[in-house]
Amino acid sequence: MNFTKIILSILILVSGFSACTVNKITRYKIANSKSILTGKIVDVDNGQILPGAVKEGDKTIIANADNNGIYRAELKPRTYKIRAAFIGYKFSKPKTIKIEPGDSIVLNFKLKYANLGTVN
Repeated sequence: MNFTKIILSILILVSGFSACTVNKITRYKIANSKSILTGKIVDVDNGQILPGAVKEGDKTIIANADNNGIYRAELKPRTYKIRAAFIGYKFSKPKTIKIEPGDSIVLNFKLKYANLGTVN
């Protein structure tokens, strides 16, 4: 494991996924490294882990969260509209973020269950 990955891991642990609010962005600069977007997807009401997808706008999936609800994407520097999705849940509101070279950004999502009622 190289030095950059160790520092990134420490920064992510220090940021505390559960302490972040809905769509809060935490930005770290790590010199001479790739631009990384990472975070966690959970249910807004009960904190249940959601292994959903993180999308750019309505189309492109840039990352899938694992069984712990954590996603990670290496992105090119530019501006993105990012949102999260999971089957049976409402999409998150799009969050505009600007990725700059060497960024390491933590963006967590809390999704609301889409109560569609019962089918007769």
